[in-house]
Amino acid sequence: MDILINNPRVVVPKSSISDEFISLDLGNISLGSNFILDEQSNLELDKKILNIKNMTLKTSDDDTLIRNIDIDINISSPLEYQGPSYPDFDIKTVIPDVAVHLSQKQIGLILGVLFGNLGETPVLHDKDEFEKVLNII
Repeated sequence: MDILINNPRVVVPKSSISDEFISLDLGNISLGSNFILDEQSNLELDKKILNIKNMTLKTSDDDTLIRNIDIDINISSPLEYQGPSYPDFDIKTVIPDVAVHLSQKQIGLILGVLFGNLGETPVLHDKDEFEKVLNII
């Protein structure tokens, strides 16, 4: 199985009433899965590979906070339970070093997202509207 997704973008506003936001461009995502034989243990493994290439984090002012980061995640698990002597899954991740230089305004935006947006209490305006949203989800 192979899945390719190009340039999905996540936009998170500073708050529900703010025009400022942080935009995460996830670049190119590939997800693959295959079965392999581990020669050391002689076990069949389900191996999943997630690659994110060229991930970029920007502000609403088009300032780039993080540019072109690549992340690789490999997950292997045996097809059959092997007991407590063998791990249920093995995860290997490669994330490069990231150097970030932030201005005071950028730090304020990040803190605003964390405490303003994510810390906001949801407002229920209309019970019928809320139920429609739940039905969509």
